[in-house]
Amino acid sequence: VHFFRPRVSEMQLVRKEGCCAEFLVSADSPFIIRENRLFWLDPDGEPEAPETVIAQCASADGLRNLRSDFNPVRAAVSAERVGERGILLNFESPFPGTPGEVWQFRNPARNEVGILIDHCSDITLESLTLRFTPGLGIIAQMSAGLEFRKLIHEPGPGRICAAFADCIHISSCRGRFELAESRFCGAQDDPLNIHGTYLKLERQEGPDIFLRFMQPETWGILPFEPGDRVALVDGHSLARLEFRTVKAAELEGSHAVHLTLSEPFADLPEYAVIENMSAYPDAEIHDCRFAGYPTRGILLTSAGKCAVRRNTFIHASGSPVIYISGDAGSWFESGGVTDLEISDNEFSGSGRSVIEIVPEAAEDSSEIVHRNIRIHGNRFFGCAYPYLRVRNTEDLSCDIPPAFISGSRGK
Repeated sequence: VHFFRPRVSEMQLVRKEGCCAEFLVSADSPFIIRENRLFWLDPDGEPEAPETVIAQCASADGLRNLRSDFNPVRAAVSAERVGERGILLNFESPFPGTPGEVWQFRNPARNEVGILIDHCSDITLESLTLRFTPGLGIIAQMSAGLEFRKLIHEPGPGRICAAFADCIHISSCRGRFELAESRFCGAQDDPLNIHGTYLKLERQEGPDIFLRFMQPETWGILPFEPGDRVALVDGHSLARLEFRTVKAAELEGSHAVHLTLSEPFADLPEYAVIENMSAYPDAEIHDCRFAGYPTRGILLTSAGKCAVRRNTFIHASGSPVIYISGDAGSWFESGGVTDLEISDNEFSGSGRSVIEIVPEAAEDSSEIVHRNIRIHGNRFFGCAYPYLRVRNTEDLSCDIPPAFISGSRGK
């Protein structure tokens, strides 16, 4: 699967001299020079304001691919065309880049997705090659029974970027999810996310509760069904306090949800969120290769039975490679892990703690969020200390030496 106009523009640094730098633009990245400024053209042929564009810089082989606060298009004092695809940019000071590196630019608005799997069951994607995906790549939400096998999500010749943001995003799914024997390189965000969604509890009237989506990019969906088991969660500590069964669920407008429960919650905390314990998959990620991404390799917050086995991660960013999180204050991605194995993986070149089991709970909270985690047989090459950071976790079994662990090993 190719994309006629990938939503990420690219140019490679050919040479630099003093305050000048010359770039070669990829053939599928249209641009114009107007009033001595460079503008990328969107899929409709309209120029995009440089002030709205995010920059990312990759090594020539694409294995190091990091976000950049410095944006050469925005910083240039003038621009001129050199031949058909060349650009000469002039700066107030010497250009900091290295010839051969590839600069990428995107407008962060997510107007599209690559593949959408919504309220589906028993879906298999196999032997699929994706050279570029817009938006969050492959999105699966409120679906069950997903098998993704032998995917190649990597750029084609002449490009570095293969994904506008994430490669695969699994949200509020059920049943089993398997990702196997696949390769990922060239994402602008995480290759894989698996999580649920916390909704803020605004009020309770008897057995009826009224919820609201809080994250501005997540709304308009109904992530509950009659019969689901939901948890009342303290939004500060992320501790699960009480459990009820959903009798009826209704989406009210685009941002509000009305649930009727088996019985009212007995005692509401000051800041309460609701978590759907039934909308988590049993996830297995094995025999895959992840490289060339600027953020996390895998974000995994699922209460199902999960395993990350025999994968290879080539990573050079300032984020953890495997992130076990959960938060009710920013992305509102739930929730606490209850059964997870991370084993026999190979990690290379991580610039930060490799595995982080760090829920975004209040700093002074000692409540347990994650539990029953086993970390064994993994190999680390050229990775930064620590190999593991952990907090608010119990029942952790780990063979990483204590000198390479930050935080408590758990109870």
